Amino acid sequence: MRTILIITRVVALALIAATLVAPRMWADTISYSATSFAPAASLGSTSLSCPTGVCIEVTIYFTADTANIVPFGVVGASGYENFVGQGRVQLFDDQTGQLLTANFNPNQIYVSVDQTNGGIGFGSTVGPTYPLGVYAGTPSIPYSIYNLASNFTLTNGFAWFCPTGTCTLGQAGPGLGTDQGLLSITPTGPVAGSSFEATVIGVSPVPEPSSLMLLGGGLLGVAGFRRRRIGC
Repeated sequence: MRTILIITRVVALALIAATLVAPRMWADTISYSATSFAPAASLGSTSLSCPTGVCIEVTIYFTADTANIVPFGVVGASGYENFVGQGRVQLFDDQTGQLLTANFNPNQIYVSVDQTNGGIGFGSTVGPTYPLGVYAGTPSIPYSIYNLASNFTLTNGFAWFCPTGTCTLGQAGPGLGTDQGLLSITPTGPVAGSSFEATVIGVSPVPEPSSLMLLGGGLLGVAGFRRRRIGC
């Protein structure tokens, strides 16, 4: 019996040791943002509009975890997207200086990159390019190989773009929920000088499921060994 107990303890300690040296999957906290200009936008009961041209600076922010990035593929487009994160919006009237900010309610927006057509930005249930998608321009990494998991900048891009059945250029877009009321943006386009940026802001190791199973098995083995010792 003593020999069996010793073997059990050795196996349990070996499982714990294997967990400590097992490979880990690294997950980064990453911040995404996109900026363009619109002729009008509203947030809650407050509306902003331009007498002429586009003077409402729209910036969308989204903070997420790279562990939640997933590939997508539909007819005519493919790339990567991330639905899990916290988004916020900032509207700034360049002519009056009025500033409006709000946090999106959960599940209102997501971030995606279209590797096939060369675009990146924020989508919603309205469509993949609303509230703000940016296309073309000068990306720091080619669209065709960028996967949302690393630093990225896009300058001199174009917005807005409304695929069939989503938003309509020149008309107020559908409302998206925020803590300040519904956000509506009036897309127009193409608007040059639009931009996008992704910045890794933190790194944290996440043990792989197999490592967690090893650790659990090891701890159970040690616990069982101790119970048997107490019962002897």
